[in-house]
Amino acid sequence: MSLQMFFRSTPSDDVVDQNRNMLSRSARFQPYFQDHSEKVEKDDAVRCVIGKANPDRAMRDEKYAERLERKLIKALK
Repeated sequence: MSLQMFFRSTPSDDVVDQNRNMLSRSARFQPYFQDHSEKVEKDDAVRCVIGKANPDRAMRDEKYAERLERKLIKALK
């Protein structure tokens, strides 16, 4: 088994920005991006959660959106 499986890759800035723009269109995620804009720009943990998210799936699947919202709240604290 490779050790590479255990290392998390960080998403690129382009992917994070693209996902943030797509998620901010949703009323569910808008307050988090507006109220915590500085943390979204600077904090690596928050950027990782946003970069790893699948915004298309979050728009379609309510359960996935709830899980993503919980992860985002946890990273923002």
